[in-house]
This record gives sequence, structure tokens and C-alpha cells, in this order.
Amino acid sequence: MKIIKNNGKPVAKDVRVCRNPFSRALGLMFQKPRALMLESPFESIAGTSIHMWFMRGSIDVVWLNAEKKVVDCAKGLKPFALKIFKPKKPAKYVLELPKETIKKKKIEVGELLRFV
Repeated sequence: MKIIKNNGKPVAKDVRVCRNPFSRALGLMFQKPRALMLESPFESIAGTSIHMWFMRGSIDVVWLNAEKKVVDCAKGLKPFALKIFKPKKPAKYVLELPKETIKKKKIEVGELLRFV
């Protein structure tokens, strides 16, 4: 899957999608940072919270609601941080992206993204 901005500019390509509870829980643990989308069955804050335990590198995270509107972003989350990261508003999708993606692609809260 590819994720693009409404202006057609790409955010990420070859995005792996995790829909079942096991793949969402595993996420990018023990892997090199790459583009990954965690899809929750419904919008929530708790259901789209993430951790950085057993991660191999820093990542950027983008949370989107069911309409694929960015509701929150977090830049440069460090591996093994002993904290739970959660969006400020309910989200359905969590994009785990390589570090610096938010800055390079100029992703902002409030903008719409598309999945193709």
C-alpha cells in the first residue's frame, strides 16, 4: 500500500498493514524502522497507543481518524523508551514511519492522507 497526501505527493510506499491484534501488538518490534500502518477496529485513544520497547531505531508516528485526517504526530520516538505514547484525539490508524519523515514530508495535524 502507498500513503499519499491530498496533493498527490507520497508520504510512504510499500507500507505493511497490521490489522489483527497480534500483528498490531508486534508492530515494528525487533525490526529496522520502516513504514507500517496499524489499523484499529474502531477509533479510540487507548486502542491506538503504542510503546517503543524492543524497537531497533527511532521512528516518527502519525495518528489518523477514520476519515484519514491526521489527529496527532510524534517525532523521533526513541527505542526502549519506558512510556506509552497515545494520540491527543481518538484515532483509527497509526502510521509508524522512519525518523524525520514528518519533517521531510511536511505532515501536519488536520491534513487528510489517502491510502492507495
